Amino acid sequence: MQRTPTHAKIHRTTAARADLHYAGSLTTSCGLTTAAGIAENEKAQGADVTNGARLETHATAGAPGPGMTGVNGTADEHRPHVVHVDAANRQIQLGHHPAKPVPGDTTRHCGRS
Repeated sequence: MQRTPTHAKIHRTTAARADLHYAGSLTTSCGLTTAAGIAENEKAQGADVTNGARLETHATAGAPGPGMTGVNGTADEHRPHVVHVDAANRQIQLGHHPAKPVPGDTTRHCGRS
């Protein structure tokens, strides 16, 4: 198992702008990204504290000064390779949706579709 620890956090910043026509990223003022040690294009997560929704994308440094926090486009498309296995750990199917149950396994269910 590979674990990715969180090495930095910019706590409770408020997105002051959104650019829906961009490929996807989180922009924060370069002063905040420098202080947090967040590198350009590093994996970044954003969370909506009102409803818990999260997105994963990459970080971009914005202009210096306060207030330069924004969400650009949608989150990066993340399609992990999911290998479904049977009880003997034999591969039975490949997929891209990590929440889908193992095909044919009626003992494990998932509420997502």
